[in-house]
Amino acid sequence: MTMHTWTTYRCDCGHIGAAHTKENDQPYSANWGVTTLEGLGGTEQAPTCGACHHPLGAGHIVPGKPREYPAPDGRTP
Repeated sequence: MTMHTWTTYRCDCGHIGAAHTKENDQPYSANWGVTTLEGLGGTEQAPTCGACHHPLGAGHIVPGKPREYPAPDGRTP
């Protein structure tokens, strides 16, 4: 089974995006993991704001339930 984890970021400019990580958590199978950035730029280790390109760090992580933000296409998950 694949485990999904979302980390939501809010930039100082107000833009919100997330890092979506998918990992294999099956025992006795190959380990793998993939992170995609939704509404963000940069890389998974160094995300940046999708609007103003400001670097984002631990101080920009939004606590709470995952994906409590509008998706980049405007829909709310």
